[in-house]
Formats: sequence, structure tokens, C-alpha cells
Amino acid sequence: MFLTKKNMNYRKLFFTQLIVFVFCFSYALGQSHWTELPSLPDEEGFAGMYAGVSHNVLICTGGANFPDKKPWEGGAKQWYDQIYFLDAINGAWKISKEILPRPIAYGITVSFNDQVILIGGSDSEKHYSDVIALEYINGEIQISEDFPSLPVPLSNMSGALVDGVIYVAGGNSTPTEIARPSFYILDLKANKSEYKWQEGPSWPGPTRIQSVAGSHDGIFYLFSGFELKTNGDGGVDRFLLEDAYRYKPDPVRPSNGAWTKLPDMPRGVAAAPGPAFTLGMAHLVIPGGLDRKTLTLTDPATHPGFSEEVIAFNVRSNDWVTMDPMPVGSSRVTAPTVHWQDEVGRGEW
Repeated sequence: MFLTKKNMNYRKLFFTQLIVFVFCFSYALGQSHWTELPSLPDEEGFAGMYAGVSHNVLICTGGANFPDKKPWEGGAKQWYDQIYFLDAINGAWKISKEILPRPIAYGITVSFNDQVILIGGSDSEKHYSDVIALEYINGEIQISEDFPSLPVPLSNMSGALVDGVIYVAGGNSTPTEIARPSFYILDLKANKSEYKWQEGPSWPGPTRIQSVAGSHDGIFYLFSGFELKTNGDGGVDRFLLEDAYRYKPDPVRPSNGAWTKLPDMPRGVAAAPGPAFTLGMAHLVIPGGLDRKTLTLTDPATHPGFSEEVIAFNVRSNDWVTMDPMPVGSSRVTAPTVHWQDEVGRGEW
């Protein structure tokens, strides 16, 4: 989302598969409205995109979709390598002449020192450990591959940047792997020649994919997701999680921190746009996501869409609150969030 503070008003932008929305929330009045921004130049839109900001330019890339038929119609998923960028809120999307090293989706993104860092992800065959950076320079996108790879391939994980340190939680290393308790940490405040992923302690709860991460006041947060379990038929069942945790890093060595379990969530938010974004001084906000009601509705022809509820965790009082819902039909899943031009931007598919 894109968030601006002006006279106690908080403006947030949600960019989606084809449409970019502005979501305005008045902290004092509790009122909200949405405004549509330029559409991405694509007819289908993308799930699992990467997004970030470089030199005040918004970059969106990668992702996957079903270009011919929907999945319930037997359609084949396709992955993408195009790079889109937008240099003004009222501007037009441009397509870079550069492309990613491979079509990829379902990793995570952080923006740091004017680089958009893409971490992990997957394609139709495998998961990847690659970490690359995109930077907007002189009207074009430059690609750098001089970051250390993750210790293992990962996709469907969550992550966030906390005070210059990247935290990556959960996910799986192959398309058939259940999930990992992995918690990887990369301190970007060190000299680049000394960059090295460290493994931190796992959170005190189930392994998970498609969780939602968050960052607030030097603390890393982990919310919801799916726990996967092999069933008696050799298949995999997924269980929606409604738990939440915070990780307080050690100030000298971030991987030596400690986890604390938080109050359970009022509903699951698996695959919600992430990381969760900060509102005011105390709230981490999570819009949409997959909840129990969504998952019990299985007929594509009559499915109403994803949840439009918005919940927030108060990091000071340690409790959950419900906020104004999103407009009907605007909720998306497996999407990135990003801060852009003094506003907090959030993407959804």
C-alpha cells in the first residue's frame, strides 16, 4: 500500500493484477474510500508478483496466471519474467527492455538502498534460492545478481525488512514438500562482501506456507498461513492457521533473538497481501486473505471471492481490531505490499 500522513489522514494504495487502487483511511473518523490508479498493461493480471521501489520508481515483476483457461477448467499456469515500472502515481506503466533471469513467482521482495531485492520463488518445475536486485537507473532497470543465495530453495514463504535486516519465514523447497520451519536472516547493514544468511530459531508453532509477515518498531511479526499434512491417501491436506508471533532480534546478532506467541487472530489471513503494513503508531494492518468461510466455498461458478475484511494487530495493547472492509470485489491474495512516494502501497492479485 502507499501510505501518507497528512492532518491525521492515512492514504494507502493497493495495486492489483490489472488495477491500482488508492485506499484512503481517516484515522480520526474511521472512514475509507478507494480510487483506481493506472492498470498494469496485461489482460489477465498476475499472482505472486514481486514489487518494490527504486529511486522513487515503483517496480512490479514476475508472477503467474492462467492465460487460456481458469484452473477449474483445466487451464495451464504460466510464469512471467517481464518488468514493469511506474514513475508517478498519475503516470503510465512502462515495460523494461530487461527481463528477469527466468520466469518466476511466489517469492518475497524487500526494498533497500534503492534496490528492489527479489528472494526465492518458483516456476512450473522447481523452487529457487536465487536472490537478485533490480535498480532503476537513467530510465531503465538494471539487474544485479551479487547477493548470496538462500541456504535452500524456497517459495510460498513470507518475509519483511526490519531495520535493515531481511527475515524470511516458512515456505517449502520443492513443489511436493510439506513445509519448512526455516527462519533465515540477512543483515544488510554489514559490508556487502560480508553478506551471509544466518539461520535463526523457528517460531513456537506449526510449519507453514503462505503466511503474512510484518515489521514494526524493530520487531518481526508472523501471522497465519497454511499448515500442510500428508493424508492417508498419499495426498496433502492444508489446515488454516490463526496463530500469531513476534520475533525480537538480538541488537548485536539478529539471529540470536527470541519468539513470543501473540493472541490468536479473529480469522485466518493465509495468502493475504504482505507484509502487513503499519497504520499510525501501533497497528499492523492485514486486508483480505483466505479465511474459513472462503475455504468452505468450493464452487467456482458461485464463489463470491476472497474475504474483504480488514483486521489489525495493536502492537502496544496486544489485541486485534476490525477495520472498515474493502470495497466489494477488491480483495486479492498472494500479492506484495510496498511503500512508495511518502505513501504505503500494497499490491494484490
